[in-house]
Amino acid sequence: MYGSRPCTTADSIAWQASHMIIHMIQFLSRVQEDTKYLATSCFKTSISSAVAWPDVRVPSSDQDQEDRPSLVPRAFQERLGVRLAYLNTVIANVFGKQSIQAATDTLNNQLNCMLLEGVLPEHPRPVHHLLSAKRRLGIDPDQWITQYAICPECWKHLTPNQLKELPSPECTVPDCPGVLYDERTDAKGKCIRITRKIMPHVSLIGSLRQMFMRPGFAKSIRDSRQDQPQRNNDNDYVMTDIHDGMLWHELETNTVHEIGELGTFKPVLLMGILENQPHSSGPIYYAINDLPRNQRFLQVNVICAAIMPGPKEPNIQQINHCLEPSTRELMDLKNSVKMDVHGEEEAADVFADNKVLACNMPASHKCNGTAGHSHDFHPCAFCDADVVKINTPDGYNNTWSAKDDFHMLHQSFYSRDAGPARQEAILRDHGVRWSILNLLSGWLPSKKSVLDFMHCIFLDQINHIIKVQAQDRGSMMMQIAVYQSEAAEDNVRLPLRTAKLINLHTYGSPQGVFYPILLQYFRSLWPDLNLVGDLSCDNGTPFYVNKVARALTYIHKDGIRNGCTMNRCTHSDSFAFISQGRTHVPVQIMALFVVGVLDVVPHVCAVARRLVSDDNIPAMPWDLNASTLGIHVSYAELGPQEVIPVSWIECPLALIPVYSNIIKKDLWITISFDHVSVQITLV
Repeated sequence: MYGSRPCTTADSIAWQASHMIIHMIQFLSRVQEDTKYLATSCFKTSISSAVAWPDVRVPSSDQDQEDRPSLVPRAFQERLGVRLAYLNTVIANVFGKQSIQAATDTLNNQLNCMLLEGVLPEHPRPVHHLLSAKRRLGIDPDQWITQYAICPECWKHLTPNQLKELPSPECTVPDCPGVLYDERTDAKGKCIRITRKIMPHVSLIGSLRQMFMRPGFAKSIRDSRQDQPQRNNDNDYVMTDIHDGMLWHELETNTVHEIGELGTFKPVLLMGILENQPHSSGPIYYAINDLPRNQRFLQVNVICAAIMPGPKEPNIQQINHCLEPSTRELMDLKNSVKMDVHGEEEAADVFADNKVLACNMPASHKCNGTAGHSHDFHPCAFCDADVVKINTPDGYNNTWSAKDDFHMLHQSFYSRDAGPARQEAILRDHGVRWSILNLLSGWLPSKKSVLDFMHCIFLDQINHIIKVQAQDRGSMMMQIAVYQSEAAEDNVRLPLRTAKLINLHTYGSPQGVFYPILLQYFRSLWPDLNLVGDLSCDNGTPFYVNKVARALTYIHKDGIRNGCTMNRCTHSDSFAFISQGRTHVPVQIMALFVVGVLDVVPHVCAVARRLVSDDNIPAMPWDLNASTLGIHVSYAELGPQEVIPVSWIECPLALIPVYSNIIKKDLWITISFDHVSVQITLV
């Protein structure tokens, strides 16, 4: 949860959610700004020198050129029959669940048949084992992975060759007590070094080389040179993707960070690769934003650069060492790397750079070198709000100032070369410490860190609300299980137990409140029946008060339970968003009915009351993006009862009660659980 203390009241929850959403809206607006901090916004220095690159070897650097896996698999140099035998063997193992031995036997049987026919080639000589076949086909992942030996304490990375060259098992980082390896003697009397901890890495450059050898990949990369300049100056222009922002078009390459004699620097550039940095035993992902939006997060297009070993959450020093190999390669990619492209005769210059850091807040603070979210004076990486302001209304009155990225970088470089006491002082006074990402020219720790909605709202705030207010709805896994088992053609499932007929004159509070609105609703739904009241003398089909309706306590819509206030056990699942075309409306469901008349197929409907809202509600910081974020603000009031089909029920919601000091009224903030559907309009 964002903030220094766990939320214990609805007000605190709302204030903290507001604080996060304010900064999220600011980040969305920043991509539209014409930034002024490029080459013209340099610090004045008398003497400058380029910053030193990380002293780490990149993945696969230990391999000799002839030992490195070829971008064109060796199997393509063999006969078609041999290549087909390899493919059949691998498919039988991967998809047919054959054991390694069984798949190897299958391969040898196919090769023996070719030998008997006299068509088995002698050169290149075919391989006869499943693992060798995978290598020939270029799909053995081990040949692309570098197993770094890392210090169990600080996680300093050493390649296998570097490990062999060490004179002793002590860590090479000064003052680190870690031991890198143990020694033992094998059966042949040879001394072997056994690493205590390893971390696998994949080369960013090597991964990009493979991607550019895929047919059509290079053509999928977006060419921003054809974009219309200054299009964001048009107020009617609608942005649809990350490259529609102004910052995207300020990208520069062939730039470096320079440090002056007083520790100042010259940052130039923006970034172009999205980095996702989960904590604990998790992966480091890189996604390519130049790909179309429907392709950039496909598994084949996402680079898993490393897997952090865990089991504990890494500290700032450990994360810095984890990021060193990929950061080192990004510094190479900033200045271009020659790569072969499928279908092209000449190699192309490929440039890449970081665009943004996207991860949860604790990991983000560690990656960008800012103080943690429980810090007394610098809990926020985006503004100067302190821990006292966050839990009071003063933190949300727009009087705070945004963080100065250049000042943060300045102090970060001071911290890198300072002693422990000075580092703690810099962290206390300026809220920043050293981060390896600061070596990337143009990296701005505050502006380039995303406050993403998923972690901050869904995994923190909503999770807290569910635990406190909605425990009766069951866990998410239970809801998924219900969906998988009960999803039907109409996406609505009724309780297994058949409901009994009720008397609509005595049902409800006050009694009989549902009968007139149900009669009116079904008159419009079934006009051919000419429904009339059961005490009416008019001609038509009687709508009997005790023979047409069965009351339900809940239903499952799209596998998710939706209840009503007539359920005596719980009202926790009675709030939901309903959909009318492209409009989403928050409601409270008062009652659920199955109504049947004569031989007409029974109809499932709900009696609902909309949450009241008007233009007098004060503006909220997320209003411009309310439809995208799925947030609705209303009075703590309900409108008149109306009957709706249950097919209108769209998704559950989280309700946060707050009090407005401006209009002196209670308000309800409702947040949609559905962020998969198309963009909607909230009313």
